[in-house]
Amino acid sequence: MIWIMLRVTYTGYLDIQTLQVALGKAQMDLRPGMAVTMVVDASEMRGYDRDARAFFIAWNRKHRASVRAVGVVTTNPLWRMIIHAMSLASTQRMKPFNSLEEALDWAER
Repeated sequence: MIWIMLRVTYTGYLDIQTLQVALGKAQMDLRPGMAVTMVVDASEMRGYDRDARAFFIAWNRKHRASVRAVGVVTTNPLWRMIIHAMSLASTQRMKPFNSLEEALDWAER
C-alpha cells in the first residue's frame, strides 16, 4: 500500500481553484489497480468556500476505487464533524487527526 500526502497549509481560505490544482497533482499519482491512502494536512487552513468542500466530496466519490481512505489533520472541532459528514456524502472512508504524525502513522498501517 502506498500513500499520498497532500499538504494544505493556507493562512486564508481554500478556494476551489487552489483545491483543483492540488488534487490534480495528487491524481497524477493514482494508478489503476493501486489503492492509496491520502493524508491532507489542513492544520493551518483557516477556512474554505463551500464550492471547495463540494469539489472535495465529488473528487473523493469519483476516486474511491483508487483512494482507500483519507486522513485529515485538523484540531477544529467543527471541521472534525464536517469530515465525518463528508465521508458519508462521498462514501469515502475519512478520518480526522490532531497531528500530522498521527495521520501518517494511520496511513502507513
